[in-house]
Amino acid sequence: MPPDQIVGAEILKVIYAQAGISIEVIPLSGKRSLLESSQGRLDGEVNRILEIGSIYPGLIRVPTATNYIEQTIFSKDITFRLNNCESL
Repeated sequence: MPPDQIVGAEILKVIYAQAGISIEVIPLSGKRSLLESSQGRLDGEVNRILEIGSIYPGLIRVPTATNYIEQTIFSKDITFRLNNCESL
């Protein structure tokens, strides 16, 4: 599991524990977890981008944010300019 999902899983455990609900997080690959959750064999996903809901309509987005990821680019070239995703 990537670090952001590990942190997200721990945050969810604390949130649900405060509501008196225990959860189990099962580490799976991205494709496998989408297959399992979208077919109803697992209850959900820890972290996903917003567009997943339109690709997998059986997954319902919980609108309350519990964390976020801020992407950052590092470069040794001080003249590096980022205009859009394609310029990466």
